Amino acid sequence: MSEYLENLILEPLRAIRGDIGQIKDDLSTIKQRITSVETQVSQLHLGNAIAHTRIDGVEKRLDRIDRRLELTPV
Repeated sequence: MSEYLENLILEPLRAIRGDIGQIKDDLSTIKQRITSVETQVSQLHLGNAIAHTRIDGVEKRLDRIDRRLELTPV
């Protein structure tokens, strides 16, 4: 009778342990994917910042050209 009760308790616990193991594996995969997404987003932000810096440089050059050629009113 005690063996029956032991199996009655241990079988669900073994199933739970297996499920938890699968959840851990899934969580590890999700963490890796989130890290990858965060890296890609940071690279996009960096690219955007570089583009804005270059645009600012072009605007400064155009302003100087406009002033030298007296194309803009003072």
